[in-house]
Amino acid sequence: MKKTIIYIKSIFFKLWNFRKIRQAKSYEQQIKAGILNKELEKIHLIKEAHRLIPKKTKKGVSKYIPMSYTTKIKIKTMILAEFGLKMKVLGIEITDNLEFI
Repeated sequence: MKKTIIYIKSIFFKLWNFRKIRQAKSYEQQIKAGILNKELEKIHLIKEAHRLIPKKTKKGVSKYIPMSYTTKIKIKTMILAEFGLKMKVLGIEITDNLEFI
């Protein structure tokens, strides 16, 4: 008896709130698509910045010898000058060790 009452209540609730439920599902799909687009933009921006790092380093520097602190800061400022606005919009930060957060 109790299960049937709960079942009838759930059907009534679904019929009463049909539009709200359908609208919430559509909002959920839009939010998922927006989040995916933002994450893809982040990935593309980070890849572009990573491609820029070897171009900005000095020629003839060995990959086994670590860069000096001043070189890292120069590269960081160059990346921020080129991609700073996009990075701020997407919420990406770059550390002094040229790691993206």
